[in-house]
Formats: sequence, structure tokens, C-alpha cells
Amino acid sequence: MKLLLSAYDCDPVRGSEARLSWNYVKEFAALGHEIHVLTSTRSAEHLPAGLAELTAQGMNVESTVLGDHPLARRLPRIGYMGRYLLWQWHALDTAREIDATFDADIVHHVGWGSLQGGSRLWRLGKPFLFGPVGGAQHAPSAFKEYFGSSWRSEWLRTMISVKSIRLLPTIRGPFKHAEIILAANHETYDLARLIGAKRIELIRDVAIPPDLIVKGIERRPDNEPLHVIWLARNLPRKGLALALDGFAKLPAECPARLTVVGADGAAIDLAERADRIRAVSDDPHRLTFLGAVDWPTAQAALRDSDVFLFTSLRDTAGVQLLEAIASGLAVITLDHHGGSEIVSEDIGIKVPVVDPHTTSTGIAKAIEQLANDRHRAFQLRKNAVVEAPTFSWPKHAASIDALYREVGASDVGTGEV
Repeated sequence: MKLLLSAYDCDPVRGSEARLSWNYVKEFAALGHEIHVLTSTRSAEHLPAGLAELTAQGMNVESTVLGDHPLARRLPRIGYMGRYLLWQWHALDTAREIDATFDADIVHHVGWGSLQGGSRLWRLGKPFLFGPVGGAQHAPSAFKEYFGSSWRSEWLRTMISVKSIRLLPTIRGPFKHAEIILAANHETYDLARLIGAKRIELIRDVAIPPDLIVKGIERRPDNEPLHVIWLARNLPRKGLALALDGFAKLPAECPARLTVVGADGAAIDLAERADRIRAVSDDPHRLTFLGAVDWPTAQAALRDSDVFLFTSLRDTAGVQLLEAIASGLAVITLDHHGGSEIVSEDIGIKVPVVDPHTTSTGIAKAIEQLANDRHRAFQLRKNAVVEAPTFSWPKHAASIDALYREVGASDVGTGEV
């Protein structure tokens, strides 16, 4: 098929949303589709070389890079989301020019994966897919202490982007006219159904390259501490302070160590929590902050660990979670949002999200259980290696490709020209 993909940020080198969109381009091209990706100047540096490499492999791919909306240039303080929304506004005219010669069979908005950001490309009058998108999840108010001064912004996000989403003009067109809304988690699925989408498929927004999946793991000697790792950007919603509060509740004799990747521990609130952890143990390696590191260092830290601690208070899914599973780690996750859906009891432990005291205590108990039962910890790790291929990019792309085939076979338009 001919696929016109809308991907605001598409880059084979950078991470996050940019890498996700790039993987969609690469995987759909590998399936034999002809791809034209409409993207922004955020992608201009590395995308051409990536596309050239795919072309050299015999894939049919091309791109159009569209700059900022003129209004964005006159409003330098508009912010990244305002800039994105304005880009979406004038992307339609460029998409029409592309489609006049490309004649797409399917139009698919793949990035950003923002439910609230919407897309206007349903107006092309072609079968239109939107997503996978998340955004309906919100941080529980019982944990607002972990957000500090940023809680007001978090609360406003919830009120505007979740509670009042019906009022957002950006979502009306896609939800009314899309053949399929791809929802990245149950929260977004339920909200999309409430808004009135005609068809919703639950498909996560992240996957892992097959070459990241380890072939096997070795059991650490039982007389060594359990190695726990927390890895993410140091944002309040990622819950690092909650993770530290949980680790601080471990008894002194519990043989466990925590490595934090993504924060250096210099912030006052983190330093105070670190002091509490170190005060209960004479192990000099009880807690280690690696700070922000490059990808190879982060990957090495993952593969030198036994357990991945996932404490995001608001997250669609979390690519780091899948990378940990691919590295053969057991998982301790909060029992909500993407973590709850991805982690089965075969590969991890889910901690109820109640309040800071109850949940941090639950984190401590989960770590202690695995530290004192190495057989179970190793079995969870082995199960993770077995399950990891189900989260691979080829599997993920194939599930969406099946929807392409279904929608393409019906050959029914979804919008108005």
C-alpha cells in the first residue's frame, strides 16, 4: 500500500517520540509499503541519511519536511505544544499537495502520540488512522507532594486535557472521522470510547528492536545483593522520590542495592532521601547515582541488574520498561497506566497505587521479597526473556499492518475533502 505518515518528529538517532516515529517508518517500509512521511524541521538533521539507508536496502521511502507555521515564528514564547498545534494546522495544505501525486491508500498520524494534539489529515478524504496515542492517564492527586511546585501545572493538565477533553477542538475531527483510533492504554481507550470514536483498538505506543533482546541470563550468586535499577529522566511524574522512599523502608539486613540512572542526586529532596537510605545500611554501594549517561552506559547498567523499578506516576507506557524486559530483568511497577498492562505476574510484581505511605511500603515489600527469594527473582527474569519478543517492533508493526489490510480492503473514505 501507499502510506502517508504524519510524524512531527522523526529521527533515527534521537530517542523518545522521534525514535518511535522513525521505527514506524522503517518497519512499515520493511513490510513492503511505499512510504511518504510528512515531518517537521526537527527531523531535518538525521532523517535524510536514515531514509537513504532504507532506500539502499530496496525500500520505497521519501519525505517532506515542513517548517513552523508563520505565526509560530512571530510568537517565540508559544511553547513546544503551541508550536506543534500550529504545525498541525498548516500541515494539511502540504499533505494535500503530497497526496495530489502520491495518492495514498492510507493516511496515518503516528506522532506525536498525543491524544489532545489531534490531526487535521482526516480532511484528505482517505482512510485515516490516528495513533497509537496516549494522554488520558493522569497522576493521582494523593501523590501531589512528589510534584512540589509543578503540581499546579500537573493539575491544570488533568483538568484541561483529560477532564475537559470534549471541549478541545483538536480532537473532534479525528475522533469523528478516523477509521480507527489506536489507544496506547486502557485509560485512553476508555476516554476515546466516551468521546464517541467509532472504532478503537488497544495497541501500545512503544516496542523494542529485536537486537536488544538478550539471548539468555546468568543467575547472580545468592550471597550477592539484589541489584535494583531505576532509569528515566528526572521528572516529577517519573516518581524517583517515591522509589527512594520505598527503598529507604528496607530493613538494614535486606541484601539489596539501588542504582539510579538519569539523576545525579544533587537536588535537595533527593539528597535528603539518599541520606535516609544510606543511614540504615553500612553497605557503601547501597545507593548509587549515575546521573545522565549515554545509551551504551545505560544499557550496560540495565544488563548488570536483576530488577527494574518502575514508579512513574503518569506514563503512557514507558519505553525503558520494555528495554528492561528485553534485558532480562524482573519488574516492580506501580499498578496503573502502561506498567500495569505490560507487566504480567510472570515477569514482575505490581504495587497498588494508594497513597505515598502505602505505596512506598509496598515497593519496599516487593524488593524485600525478591531479595530474600532469589529463585523467584531469577524465574521472573527468565520469563522476561521469553516474553520480550512479543514486544518487538516487527510484531508491533505487524499488528498495525493487519489493520491497514482490513481498512484498505474496505476502501471506504473517512473524511471530507
